[in-house]
Amino acid sequence: MPRAAQFPNGGAAFYNIYETKDGRFITLGALENKFWCNFCQAVAHPEWAKRQWEPRPQTSLINEVATFVKAKSLEDMNSLM
Repeated sequence: MPRAAQFPNGGAAFYNIYETKDGRFITLGALENKFWCNFCQAVAHPEWAKRQWEPRPQTSLINEVATFVKAKSLEDMNSLM
């Protein structure tokens, strides 16, 4: 199995590192469905919740989450959580 197809190696949106607008980083480790759903609700993207187990690498979903996070500062992201 290729490395990017595994979730702990960057292939899953719910288990990844994302850069914020201010050049900081957040790590997301929402392996359990309830944590991923909570994240999706907190960032006002509930439609992402059903995509947690899409085939990996989840390039499209990772890009969507990355775009969202990149538009926010670390402080903004912390306030959402």
